[in-house]
Amino acid sequence: MIDGHTAGCSYEKLNAVAASGVSACHEAITSKEDFDRLRLGLWTTLRNSSLRPDLEEIIKLITESNANTNRLLMTTDGPHPSFIEKEGFMDGLVKKAVELGVSPIQAIQMATLDPASYLRLDDYIGGIAPGRQADILILPNLVDFRPNIVISKGKVVARAGKLIAPLPEIDWNQYVVRTPFGFKKSFLEDLHLYQYPHSDPESPVPVVHFKSNVITARKDMRLPSVNGYIDLTIEKGLLYPALIERNQQWVTKGILERFAVDLDGLASTYNTTTELLVIGRDLKAMAKASGIQGLRNGRRDCHRQ
Repeated sequence: MIDGHTAGCSYEKLNAVAASGVSACHEAITSKEDFDRLRLGLWTTLRNSSLRPDLEEIIKLITESNANTNRLLMTTDGPHPSFIEKEGFMDGLVKKAVELGVSPIQAIQMATLDPASYLRLDDYIGGIAPGRQADILILPNLVDFRPNIVISKGKVVARAGKLIAPLPEIDWNQYVVRTPFGFKKSFLEDLHLYQYPHSDPESPVPVVHFKSNVITARKDMRLPSVNGYIDLTIEKGLLYPALIERNQQWVTKGILERFAVDLDGLASTYNTTTELLVIGRDLKAMAKASGIQGLRNGRRDCHRQ
């Protein structure tokens, strides 16, 4: 299976995506976009999360267009913990779908049997039958979808919202597959600086403009430069980002607009690449955030903590 991220794709582009072997997509934000994906044979995932609370719109695919739900799934797509606390996880998706007019059985199938079928595991999971492995949830009603009893592998593990089974011991070290960062001084010199891409300082520079928390667009801007590098000293709302490969094979730089206001420095490997992403306006703050120490006269005597 290949899960596609085809946000904003036209119907014609989706044709090519489907023909290339992509089998599913969860990026639609309107019922029409979801319907297009179904028409092209893609498994289509209805999303509702802290970043994209879209279910109220895309559920119209079922409630108004009467689409068959056999190839429809549901996902929360990495929600913030506070969203799960307030809205629930898969139980919250099922509950909201029912509130918006989907039948309880269809909603439950989109969270159980349909995903198992998509993963080609419906002979093993997704239903309750001989030879299947299933977690069984005993629901008080088909409104709240918060189970009274949870059974896993034949044993009651939760009752009345309380965990009654011990948590398993997990050796987390077995999942460590990436080597630690080990930066070299020569690689890190002026790392945050974005070289002006044109000889003409009046030429516009491509900037990543945040239209919302999750939607970006290219925006060409004329920016000041010093010694051939972009200078954001007096520019408000603009930041330097640098994505650094842990073995110093490459670094990708750019300019961000409306990501944050007056952010001195931020560094994290919590991104889709798991490489080091450093963002900010202040060199010392960016170095401190990324664990790079020993700044002297604007240059770096560097090591990684």
